[in-house]
Amino acid sequence: MPNNPNNIIYLSQPSSVSMADDWFDVANLDHFWIKRRFEVFRQLLRQLDLNLQNLKVAEIGCGNGLVQYQFSKYYGIDVDGFDLNEIALQKSVATEQDLFLYDIHERKPEYKSYYDLLILFDVIEHIDDQIQFVESALYHLKKGGILAVNVPALQSLYSDYDLAAGHIRRYNINSIKLLEKNLTIKKLILTYWGFPLLPVLMIRKLILGLSKNKNQTINSGFKPSSNFVNYFLYHLSQIELIPQSISGTSLMVL
Repeated sequence: MPNNPNNIIYLSQPSSVSMADDWFDVANLDHFWIKRRFEVFRQLLRQLDLNLQNLKVAEIGCGNGLVQYQFSKYYGIDVDGFDLNEIALQKSVATEQDLFLYDIHERKPEYKSYYDLLILFDVIEHIDDQIQFVESALYHLKKGGILAVNVPALQSLYSDYDLAAGHIRRYNINSIKLLEKNLTIKKLILTYWGFPLLPVLMIRKLILGLSKNKNQTINSGFKPSSNFVNYFLYHLSQIELIPQSISGTSLMVL
């Protein structure tokens, strides 16, 4: 058994994933983008008027547990976390939640139609066969359950940062509609978000394209240069109405 600081439950063998491990050293609960993403999620859930206290919830691709922690602290609900990235699970901040090293394509029978709400935040953009991956995710979701997906938006913003992070693609509303068409899912609510951050990502694309130090791409492209910049970008990101279908740096759909 490998070193297991977070009491990880091993249902599958560890496997390499298309995700930069150093991203987990930069992403934290105080990061402006992590905070704003969860705010948008809460606003969409609020519009569905769900009784969350009675739901079984899991996050597939939980990484270092940021969403698990946020969801648990805000709603008081346990969130099971599934990932194949052993390094990310070992760094998880969701130490009071169940963490599973699990390949969802194995489709364990004990988890068939088990969850009411499945969270897939910034996962499917890393997957070659996204249809097969979402189908395997849906195996774990009850009929009538909710799948929450967040993805990076606008292929025109694809940059060296996306390449370093392991992103295969960015999305728009039409690509989400294509997913919906190919799967047994029905869109409840969708929104772009991060509209005020569009100039920031355009500048990031330009700067990273000119940079010769590709080893620092994740750090340069995601980590704010100071606490003040982090504070400023967080409050800047809030200057938009949710939901909106105009544009944004990310796209979230339930």
